[in-house]
Amino acid sequence: MDAKLIKNAVLGLAVGDAFGMPYETGKRGEYDVYADASDGQGGYVMRGYKKGMPAHWYEDEMPAGIWTDDTAMVLAELESISRLGRIDPEDMMNNFCKWHFEGEFTPYGKSIGQGRRTVAALEKYRGGAKALECGGADEQDNGNGSLMRMLPFAFVGPLMESSGVTVRELSALTHAHEYSTRSCEVYVEFARRLLEGMDKHSITGALGDLGAPLDKIKNIEHLTEDEIKSSVFVVESLEAALWCFLNTDNYEDCIMKAINLGGDTDTIAAIAGGLAGMCYPVPEKWIDQLMRKDYITEMCDRFINAIK
Repeated sequence: MDAKLIKNAVLGLAVGDAFGMPYETGKRGEYDVYADASDGQGGYVMRGYKKGMPAHWYEDEMPAGIWTDDTAMVLAELESISRLGRIDPEDMMNNFCKWHFEGEFTPYGKSIGQGRRTVAALEKYRGGAKALECGGADEQDNGNGSLMRMLPFAFVGPLMESSGVTVRELSALTHAHEYSTRSCEVYVEFARRLLEGMDKHSITGALGDLGAPLDKIKNIEHLTEDEIKSSVFVVESLEAALWCFLNTDNYEDCIMKAINLGGDTDTIAAIAGGLAGMCYPVPEKWIDQLMRKDYITEMCDRFINAIK
């Protein structure tokens, strides 16, 4: 297992999350992310949230580099796997509860960004339900809250097998409807094939018949921007992230394209950023802006040592 690749992928996810955070819910074409993030020298710099930016529900201004639920839940998973040496859904749910209710695995001691379906699942778990029975299974329970945290499972195939846990079950901790579980399977399989060295442009065509509503993914690279929606609906989030990744050839362009789509910018940039981090260098200037950067890299090192 390539330790550098794993760390770059997790950092790629975290940078995408942090970069996209202040622009979340912005409408495509109404907010010029390229101009706002310009460093004045042809490059881009991460911004914090300030009044007037699209993520209007934040009461206080925040500095650049704050990451949200996307990164926090991934870190909670990495910690569980590192400590136990196996995939344990109950322990992961315990960690998710520590994150949401107690502020662990966060940039500054407070959880931010969590969706309603994720919160409902954690409240159900805290009320005594088994971990694998907590995720909502109705069609309206298809936000992207499980897809955003799937990246680590692309690196632990043998460990998942020995632990007797599937991607569908790991999605169902918070999102159990088939649209969510199948989207997670597609994302993990895509990342695994990248890890094996497959050309990224060949992967979607090799995934087999995905069926509705995931069938657009087979041709996702060739769709126009107008055909891409960037909402919280899990299928559309996956489509948007793959479209950005497949239509760029470096990390920076991938992230900027994802954020400029508008909508759920932090999560789509995180999902795309994890894939881009597997293929391209993540700019050090952006990594350096991450809050608790050393904590993230330390968690990656612990995870890598645990799965060797």
